[in-house]
Amino acid sequence: MGIVPGRSTRSLDRRRAGIVQSLPITFPSSRSKMAIFLVGSAAFVAGGIWMWPREPLVGASSVVFFGLGMFVFALALHPKSSFLTLASDGFTFASLFRKKFVAWSSVQSFSTVRIGPTTLVAWNYTPEFREQVALRKANIAVSGIEAALPDTYGMKADKLCQLMNEMRERHGKPAI
Repeated sequence: MGIVPGRSTRSLDRRRAGIVQSLPITFPSSRSKMAIFLVGSAAFVAGGIWMWPREPLVGASSVVFFGLGMFVFALALHPKSSFLTLASDGFTFASLFRKKFVAWSSVQSFSTVRIGPTTLVAWNYTPEFREQVALRKANIAVSGIEAALPDTYGMKADKLCQLMNEMRERHGKPAI
């Protein structure tokens, strides 16, 4: 059972009370956003082809760069490419088919973080969590937080953050 991207967060609020009975629940990423990026990349590829005879370096660069973008955005349209699944033991998120599982008990707390124009749901791990220490330190240096979801899966970041904190409190150990 999943939540359809683009629906009002009120439907999420109404379902939040019953989410425990329906675990696991999967939130797909926004396909419409990926489709828009795919069309935009295709337009730049067409522009590069049109520009190629007059400006070969610029045209070829545009075709190669945005052609690769088209490939990535086409992959991102696949339903199993990008999603968030909430379960009683933790959450799994995927980006371009790479899955990562995080146990609720490994998360100290969730918060929102603004990275450029995008607001994401982020978290710090508990002190007991000893994996990926170098990457976590680098993330803190750049953004002030150890990890973040790559998408908000059709929801407002603050609503998703609230839901994930509720799930962590319900299914993980208390934050330290």
